[in-house]
Formats: sequence, C-alpha cells, structure tokens
Amino acid sequence: MTMGIAATPRYMKDNQIGFYDHLSPAAGFYTFFPIWQNDWKMDETQKNQALEKILTYSKAAQEQTKALVERQQILIDAAHPQAKFSIAAKSLSPFMTGMGMEHPLENGFAFLQPYGLPYLAGSGVKGVLRQTARLLAENAFGEGDYGFNPTTVEILFGSEVSQGGEQSDDFRRGALTFWDVIIAPKEFQNKIKLAVDILTPHQSHYLQGNDNPHDSGQPVPVPFLAVGAGADFNFHVTANPLLLGDLTDCWQEMMQQCFKCTTEWFGFGAKNAVGYGVLKIDTRALEQQQQKIQKSQQEAQTQNMSPLEKAVFELKQLLNKDASWHKKGPNQDVGFVNLFNIAKDSEEPSHIQKAIDLLTEHGKLWLGKPLKDNPKWKDRLKELRERL
Repeated sequence: MTMGIAATPRYMKDNQIGFYDHLSPAAGFYTFFPIWQNDWKMDETQKNQALEKILTYSKAAQEQTKALVERQQILIDAAHPQAKFSIAAKSLSPFMTGMGMEHPLENGFAFLQPYGLPYLAGSGVKGVLRQTARLLAENAFGEGDYGFNPTTVEILFGSEVSQGGEQSDDFRRGALTFWDVIIAPKEFQNKIKLAVDILTPHQSHYLQGNDNPHDSGQPVPVPFLAVGAGADFNFHVTANPLLLGDLTDCWQEMMQQCFKCTTEWFGFGAKNAVGYGVLKIDTRALEQQQQKIQKSQQEAQTQNMSPLEKAVFELKQLLNKDASWHKKGPNQDVGFVNLFNIAKDSEEPSHIQKAIDLLTEHGKLWLGKPLKDNPKWKDRLKELRERL
C-alpha cells in the first residue's frame, strides 16, 4: 500500500525531507497533512503516523510563539494599572479547542491565523468566566459572591445576544475585553511538540442507528490533536474605565476570584467536562498580581494627596501590612524618618499634627520606648511642635 503523502504541488516532491520541520502547526495539520495517497484517497492506516509527523514545532513557530507572548506583555504593561489584569496558569491535562472543525481525522483544531499557532480565543475565555461569575453571584461555591450580582455581571461582561443573534434595545457592552491566549506547549527533550490523544467511542453502531446496543461491538479508536499537559497560558484582560462605574477599584480582585473558581471547578477549551483543559494558576504569579492590584489601588488613593498626606498613608500601610513588624528590629526606620522629613517642611498645621500623633502612637512599638525618651526623636518631635 502506498504511504500517505502530503497534498503538495509536484515541484515540492524533491523537498519532502525536512519539509515539515519548517511549517507552522496549522499548515502541517491542515494544508499539508500527510494522509492522502496519489489517487487522493485517504490512507486510513496512516492516521497516527500522519499526526506524529506534524507534532514538532518548527524553529520559526517557536520564535513566533515567543514573540507573540512578549508582544502581548509589552502591550499590557503599557496599559493603565487600574485598567488591566493578567494571570498565568499551567495546564494539568491535555487541552484542545475547535474539535468541530472539519478535518480528515474527524476532529479538527483551532489555530490562531495567520500564524498557525494553538490558542484559546478571548471569546471562549469570556464565556467560561461569565458562567463562573453568574455562579458566584448565586454563591454556588459557598465562598460568598465577591461582589458579583446580576448588575455587576452585566457591567463587566455585557448583555448576552439572543439565540437569534439579535440585540435587544437595552443591549449593553461589557467593560472588559478578553485577549486571545497564546499557548506555549511544554518543552520535552529539547523539542516543543503537540500531543496525540485517542477518543474511543463505544456503541457507535447504536448511536448511528444501525443496530441495538450490545457489548460485542468493536470500538474504533479515533486519534486527535491536542496540546499536552504542562503548557503555559497567559491570560490578559483590559477594562474600559468609562464603563466600569463603581467597579473601578474592585474589578481586578473580582476577576482574580473568577479565574480562581474557574480553574478549580471547570476548565477551558473543549471536553472540559471529562477532564480536559484543567489549569492551575501560578501561585507566585498570583501573588505578584495581588501586589500589582494593591499598588495600583494605592496609587489611585494617593494620586491627589499632598506629600505629607502620602507619607502618612504609606506609613499606615506599612504598619498594617504586618502586625509583628516591631519584633523584627528597627527596620522601619525609613518610613518614620521619611514622615518626619516631609512633616517638617509642611505648611499645614493639621497635617503636621497628624504626623506627630502617628509618630507618638507607633514610635514606642518601633523603638521599644516612647520617642520622647530617645534624645534624637525628642528633638525631632519638638521641632515639629514648634511649627504648629
């Protein structure tokens, strides 16, 4: 039997060796899939071999994946701190999407065009998160609603289009935009490869209406393309501040909880009901994201403050961050000294009094004794009181 060949022009025959090492995953899986014989009939015995031939990422595909991930990061970094949200995750099971697309193997795969790389469409991300948000609004997870209710869900995600594809008169656009996720498959033995998985449908004779159900059938394994476990997913969400309304200061925390519940209870992509598309959030990246959210909130709060008000605010934040800070020795010197230096140059008596009260209240915990019993700080407090 003739070995399956790629459906390529005749002038490319002499270049078959290494040909697939230069294709994008989409080109190898669709345009040049090596399953066709010379008479244009599909070689049913070569499905697995054909898939194995197109799994490895070419050098160009690897570079494109890296470049797209970096470009998205540059764009998200340039956005306003309160108008963006990012979170990283890693797949714990195979991922697939676009299985309904036509392909000789019965199951297709969705690639990002024109690059031909595996991706998760932003519309798919939005759909899953919208459903999670609705469940949070109903407290379905038993952890509280985290600010979600029918109104906030509509503000963030917008109104849904009816099944007929028509928009109602009160249609509302959502404040959030969900970016396409560029998937970076796991490197294995110095190669980046996609994966082959097997679907074994049972009782197909019954489901196709050819016979009654029985256990003597012969299931035919169906191979399909997937992204193996261990792939990196970087999610990015941007917000339109004009549409956020009262959610400007809290939408990022709401999204963080929404992603957390989605990864813990559901998944992304196709067949997630049977264990595909399960992701785990990168805990270190999550901590970094929380720090970014807190920083952006602090920047928003201190934006219109005077230098002294800002110094008071920052010292209070420092004191509230860790209740045991005073047990670590005099490592908060910078915050106290910075407050004093700004207060002594202030022209606002009420601000100076706030600084004196804060220094006096917390100075004992910091130094282990009242500030007035410390010669240096006694003189500093005196200097501030003279300015009242």
